[in-house]
Amino acid sequence: MVTLYTIDGCQDCWHWREMLEKNHISFREKNLFTDKQAVNDLLASIGEVKAPVLLCRKKQIPLSSVLASHC
Repeated sequence: MVTLYTIDGCQDCWHWREMLEKNHISFREKNLFTDKQAVNDLLASIGEVKAPVLLCRKKQIPLSSVLASHC
């Protein structure tokens, strides 16, 4: 399953969420402002905190890869 890391008020985050939903791709959303564990998970996976980020199997992937392969 894909995990989408987001923050409040982020237009790119909103767009990525819409694209995943439109393409019927299952995902978990973790808000970096409200979920401290999500911040730690993201740091452990990619070494930085930013949004939006898509992770599949703890690796960062571009939105286009998810849309093409459904991870």
